[in-house]
Amino acid sequence: MLNEHYNSYVSFEIEPQPSKHELRKKGETSPLLSLSQECIPANILKIDHLWIMTSLVKLQLGNNIIEKIENLEMLVNLRELDLSFNNIEKIENLEELVKLEILLLFENRISVIENINTLTELMIFSIGNNRIDSWDNVIYLRQFSALRSLNMAGNPCAEKLNFRSYVCAFLPNLTYYKYKMITLTERNDACQEYSSSLEKLEAREAKETHEKEEKEKAKKELEYHMEAYVEGLNTDELFITMFKDDKEEFLPPSEDIEIKASVLSSLVWFTAGDKVVILASFHEQMMEVIGQLFSIGLRQHEVREEEMTLFMACVNKAKEENRLNSQHLMEEFLFKKAEVFNNIRELAKTVEDQNEEDLSSQIDEMQKHSDSYHEFCQKTWYDLMEAELTLFEQLEETNGNFERNLNDLVGSFIEQAQSLFTHIRNLEQNFSEQLNECATHYLTNLNVRLEDRNLNVPLELIPVSHCHILRDVDRWSYLDEIADKVSKAERDRHMDKLKERRRQRQDQDLRQNRLEETTE
Repeated sequence: MLNEHYNSYVSFEIEPQPSKHELRKKGETSPLLSLSQECIPANILKIDHLWIMTSLVKLQLGNNIIEKIENLEMLVNLRELDLSFNNIEKIENLEELVKLEILLLFENRISVIENINTLTELMIFSIGNNRIDSWDNVIYLRQFSALRSLNMAGNPCAEKLNFRSYVCAFLPNLTYYKYKMITLTERNDACQEYSSSLEKLEAREAKETHEKEEKEKAKKELEYHMEAYVEGLNTDELFITMFKDDKEEFLPPSEDIEIKASVLSSLVWFTAGDKVVILASFHEQMMEVIGQLFSIGLRQHEVREEEMTLFMACVNKAKEENRLNSQHLMEEFLFKKAEVFNNIRELAKTVEDQNEEDLSSQIDEMQKHSDSYHEFCQKTWYDLMEAELTLFEQLEETNGNFERNLNDLVGSFIEQAQSLFTHIRNLEQNFSEQLNECATHYLTNLNVRLEDRNLNVPLELIPVSHCHILRDVDRWSYLDEIADKVSKAERDRHMDKLKERRRQRQDQDLRQNRLEETTE
């Protein structure tokens, strides 16, 4: 099996083959274990069988007939890769080589620089004599802040006028192009030449960077809220889910933007003849209660995290005390052992100069030392086992206390959440009653076919096909009842999801703690 020392460098370039005598002279395994010093000739068509060499840092596969980059994902420690003089048409399958610093793709058939976004440590990149035509590939390389040397000579894009100046201007961290150093004067002139394009590009990149940072911030915030079981409660997501299946099909599709905007903005189908919009009021009241639930969730999460911190501190302290105590016992044992063995050696020296008749006292003395040593061994073993048992009992008690405290905290949070959900249920019931009152009021006006100035709803906006439905009071009541059930179901679903996730997290934490105890 190839080890880390021998598989750090492999070369598969076409060079003269070593003789059998040389291979035999090095030994049976030498040709395999010392590939860094061997020249193995091959017309390699496919990259394969390298997965075992995970410690490889340099790989040369130049001067072959390779058509596709593949089977390199296991070489995560690779720092230099040479695939020059092959038949490669696309850059691919390099995402896992995040430590790669040198990438050589000279003399291939590549037309686009792509799929190397993860190679953040790339310093030297040679892709000359390929088929790259667009200057946009230079812009793609701006993301590699560590890139210092670039060679794109021999590509169609490099044959165009002022390409070197373009590279100097748009790759500010680049030091060498075509292995020739970029002077300060050359870079300043290039930046001046492309100043307008640079400003636009930098502005776009700044915007993209800001958006990326905002997304990362939002992602971290969402993860924190998920840990606190309050995700989505800092927005009106819960409120919206209660109405997500409402199609409002009684609103006609209208090409008249002004009429449509007027109807939607005033929410007239929820208005009871005055300027107070029921839906807006319901939304405001709901958001106030949901905001309270969100704040309580965050506070309870902080309390649980503090409890977890105290628990881990207590566990670590008990383990450290046990370690120090066990270490002290072992030091005493080793000291006693050295003392006993030293006394026995001294007695052995005196025995050599005495007759057999005088040996009885020395033998008795040795037996006493031996018995003392065995007794001390037994005592040390008992003391160590007692310390281990004490630690186990302490951790068992601590785990029990932690579980009870966590259950109390979770129970407290659930009680507060249930209280707020009860408030939400009451708000929803009140909204349902007001909505039914509005519907009845509107039906009255519709049945007599009169325009109510206070209601401010043009009857022309109501499709004729819906009039028989709107006149049906029983159907209105049925629809209102269904909407109420849907809202309650969504609210209860959110509450059940909170309980289930909390239970799973608690079980996971307890299993992890017990596993750590068993391991130690």
